[in-house]
Order: sequence, then C-alpha cells, then structure tokens
Amino acid sequence: MDAYKQKLRRRIWWQAAGALAGLVAAVLSFVLPIATLDADAPEFLRGFVSGFAFGLGAVYVVLMLAGIMRVRRALANEARLKAMYTEETDERNRMIREKVGETGFSLMLNALFVAGLFAVYFSVTVSVTLFGVLAVMALMMGGLRGYYRQKY
Repeated sequence: MDAYKQKLRRRIWWQAAGALAGLVAAVLSFVLPIATLDADAPEFLRGFVSGFAFGLGAVYVVLMLAGIMRVRRALANEARLKAMYTEETDERNRMIREKVGETGFSLMLNALFVAGLFAVYFSVTVSVTLFGVLAVMALMMGGLRGYYRQKY
C-alpha cells in the first residue's frame, strides 16, 4: 500500500503542475494580445477568443484541483484509500481502461488543450479546429467508457 500512496503523491504533483499551467494559460489569455486578429476585427471576436481561452484554462484548473482534492481525501482516510486502490486495480476497470485506450486518449486530450491554447496566438482558425477535435475526442472517450462499462 505504501507504493500506491507514493504513486498518489506523484499524481498530486502532476495535477498541481497541470493546475498551474491552466492558471498561467487563463491569465495569459487576457494579458497577451491575440496577434492573429486584424486591427479591424470586431471587438466581440477578440473578446470571444480570449474568453474562450480563459474558460478552457479555468476548467482545466478546476478539474486538476478536483483530482487533487479527491486524492488528498483518500490519503487522509484509510477506507477511502482502500476503495480507491480497489477501484483502480480492479480487473474489470483495468480492462475497460485498456479497451478504451484511456491513457492514450488522456495524453492526446492534454496535448490538444495545450496546443489549442498556444495556437490562439498564431491562428484563430487552427485553434478553433484543435478545440473542436478536443471536444470530439472527449465525447468519444466518454462514450466508449460508458459503452464498455455497460457491456462488461
């Protein structure tokens, strides 16, 4: 169980780094100008692009903080820790994660999020496309997870 606790502590650090990155992205969305928009671009478009980037950064921060809180509660309570360990190591849940390809999906979702936030400063079209792909992949991941949970 000590190895699992160590794994959870590492997870907290990674999630804290993700929360910090999301916070930086949210702040930068208001600080840095959107250089790809023309000077004659409508004001609502500038506000939409920076607000969209801020919203995604804020959602990312909230998700990372929720994950941190969940893990910290489990580390503080032995019963929750045992339940979390059982849930993560359960053969059925492990098989479902493997069938869905959850690790690859998660890595791609994070990469698309970061790429989309950086792309805002170079091309709004590319950024919106990346966020569209991000949304479709997130829906696919959720749908596949639901399908395999029902099937198995």
